[in-house]
Amino acid sequence: MSVRSEPSTRAIGAIGSLLSGIAAVCGSFLVVGQSDRFVGAAIGETLLEWFPDQVFAIGIPLLGGLARPLLLASATVGTALALGVLAWTAMAIGDRTSRYRIASAGTTLGLQLGAIGLVAADLWSGLVGGALGAIVIWWFTRPVNGTNTGDQSDTNSAAGSAWSRRRDILGSGAVIAGAAAAGWLLNSSGQSTENSESPSARARATIDDPVIDELLTQAKQQSFELSDAEPLVSEGFYQVDINLTGDPTITTDEWSLKIAGAVDSPTELSYKELLDNPVEHRFITLRCVSDELNGRYMDTALWTGTPIAPILDDAGVGDRCCVRLAAEDGYYHAFPRAALESGFLAWGMNGDLLPRAHGAPVRVLIPGHWGEINVKWLTDIEIREEPATGYWEERGWHGSGPVETVAKLHHKSRDGDQVTIGGHAYAGTRGISTVEVSTDGGETWVDTELTDPLPGIDGVEQARDAWRMWKYEYERADEHEVVVRAREADGTLQAETESEAFPSGATGWVRGTMYGRQG
Repeated sequence: MSVRSEPSTRAIGAIGSLLSGIAAVCGSFLVVGQSDRFVGAAIGETLLEWFPDQVFAIGIPLLGGLARPLLLASATVGTALALGVLAWTAMAIGDRTSRYRIASAGTTLGLQLGAIGLVAADLWSGLVGGALGAIVIWWFTRPVNGTNTGDQSDTNSAAGSAWSRRRDILGSGAVIAGAAAAGWLLNSSGQSTENSESPSARARATIDDPVIDELLTQAKQQSFELSDAEPLVSEGFYQVDINLTGDPTITTDEWSLKIAGAVDSPTELSYKELLDNPVEHRFITLRCVSDELNGRYMDTALWTGTPIAPILDDAGVGDRCCVRLAAEDGYYHAFPRAALESGFLAWGMNGDLLPRAHGAPVRVLIPGHWGEINVKWLTDIEIREEPATGYWEERGWHGSGPVETVAKLHHKSRDGDQVTIGGHAYAGTRGISTVEVSTDGGETWVDTELTDPLPGIDGVEQARDAWRMWKYEYERADEHEVVVRAREADGTLQAETESEAFPSGATGWVRGTMYGRQG
């Protein structure tokens, strides 16, 4: 038997091995879909655990919402390549036996089955993925035009052999496409059935309370119309979480909140029991600790829910040290117990049931704190006697404290010499009293126009934890630097010193260039 050593034959082997790896990944997807048992997702989760803190410090602010899909895509491609190397190993083993088709396919099945099953912890995912990979290897190593060796003395023409190899690639592509399409169809149909019973499927259902419409209408009327700047109630709310393969789906019948740990009476609260508590509607702003100084990871919504303090009192929490919140997706955060006292359990957002992307059925909101403390898909509250660390703290971030005051410059427009600038200002529960602008690089300052504060609850004149919009109009024809800063309700000036988002949140005054009038 002659060994396949010609460059063209080696190239065909490489192509076959790569396609085998892709087929194995698609086989895993066929069985489990875009879940945490998908081999690409399992690899991605492992990479998250291995990444050094510097990767999170750079990657999250830089990539934002693209971080998760890029990581999943990279892990999936890398997995396909690694499984392709295993297939190449199987072909090399097969070349040393007289029946290498069977040996290659069998070795591929064993290697890929073991790899996928071990990584994804799913037997069927490994079995189907390994089987599809083995089929592709078998397809590529079967006799071509009557020969099993690739001997060039075969009487068939080179053209016929080339056509057979093209057919190999097309056939393998059909296997891969079929597995991927079948996986998408099967899993998407299964998810739609499950979601039909979940809050996310009913997210557009209006909560029956006329107060919500009144509050949203008032917020709309108070907003400034500024391009590139959200109104007072954001039309597109940012999203940050740890999920590579989609957010959790929890039905209201399935959901419960457990309060345990250092409590007098461990409690488990059902969704129906939660809704029996007093209902409030609160305007609350959330800002991610990874938000850059003039970034877009800050938004406001009208949230519907109930205060958490009475529920904690019923469980006999008392004056304990710390609290640890856990979510359905495996996320967790820990912080001082005192912060939870003013917390809010939200099950509605802007007049709808809470969307899946923002924590359905229930999330927690802690006034004045960075977004990472406001756990979505909340399932457990553990009261502790000793301090603990949270998911992002273990990765180098420190976002458990109050948010930093910021004034953002998102709108800049010119009509001849008439210039308009504007944006938002936010200081957590400390509130905003003024926003000041300098149009000469910080030499002189003027007050801007602010929107009225959003309304509070129970007769309170203004929301305790919501941003305000600002704008300033003036005449100037030349190019110049604009600087923006905010003052808190008690007159405290926003910190001037600039710092990056990592690890404790960005600080500093926002600066921007207003270009001169053309012509």
